[in-house]
Amino acid sequence: INAEYGTQALQQQRELQLDLTEIRQKYHLLLQQQIDKERQKLFNEKSNMQSQLEMTKKSIQKLENNVVHSESENKSLYEIIQKLEDKNKELNDRVQVLEKKLKKSYKTISNLKNKNNNNN
Repeated sequence: INAEYGTQALQQQRELQLDLTEIRQKYHLLLQQQIDKERQKLFNEKSNMQSQLEMTKKSIQKLENNVVHSESENKSLYEIIQKLEDKNKELNDRVQVLEKKLKKSYKTISNLKNKNNNNN
């Protein structure tokens, strides 16, 4: 009976060890599957973040290009405005000279008329 009991006990111990080994294998398999899922999830998140980063970089580059273009345009416009202001000043000076000449001419005409009227 003891030998039979010992054999049964050994058999049960072997079965328990096999069950335990099978449980460990399933546990490791499930753990590996979960790790693989998490890795894939992280990889997808990383890929999305990289795509967003690239899009953001392109947007920033486009904005920087627009700023440079705007600065260049502004500089050109400022130069044109400066030239126009210089030309306007020049024209104002000429108008003043012409106004003085015109006043002088009116005065001369007026004096000639007065002389002519006095002579009559």
